Amino acid sequence: MWNMIWPLLLIVLSNCFYNIGLEAGYVFLYRAGWKVMNAIINSGIGIINIYGKDNRKK
Repeated sequence: MWNMIWPLLLIVLSNCFYNIGLEAGYVFLYRAGWKVMNAIINSGIGIINIYGKDNRKK
């Protein structure tokens, strides 16, 4: 009996942990991605501003 329940329990538990890990990973990636996107946008604006100022000086 235990031999039949054990694999099922393991599958259910691993599934739960997998889902929790997936959600945590998704949230982490989303937040990290958002920070990276903001950094890229800000640096892009900064570069455009620098080049714009350099062009105006000329």
